[in-house]
Parts: sequence; structure tokens; C-alpha cells
Amino acid sequence: MGAATAIKWSGALLVPSILARRLVVPGPRLRGLALAGGISMLTFAALSPYTFLNQGPARQGAFVQLRYHYAGRENAPSVR
Repeated sequence: MGAATAIKWSGALLVPSILARRLVVPGPRLRGLALAGGISMLTFAALSPYTFLNQGPARQGAFVQLRYHYAGRENAPSVR
């Protein structure tokens, strides 16, 4: 998930499916979820350090992408 999000912001849409899978699988659920989340964040940080170093421009770039994909649509998410 961290690698997918580093490549494209929509990789974060994997979160619900990963959460559901982690909660259904037997075993240490919270420990596995915490481990998966930590590894995902470390992977994202390693592959996309610019996001952490320059948060303003990175956030603005995400909004530009959202506006591009949802421009002119009635149910477009509100972006600033």
C-alpha cells in the first residue's frame, strides 16, 4: 500500500480492503494491522520523501490532480 500510494495518490484507496482483510483473518489482528501500517508508512516515506520534506507543494499537487479528475462533475469533492 505504501508503494502504491507513493506512485499515485489513489493507492490510499487500498486502505479499506486491507483493513477488512486484516480484521477477517484469524490471528493477532491489531498487531498485524499495526505492523502492516508501519511498514506501509516506512515504504511510502522511502519512496516519496518529497511529500514529507515539502508538504505544501505536495498537498497542492494532490489537489491539482483531484481538480483534473473531477472538474465539472456535480459530485466533485471540494478542494481548495
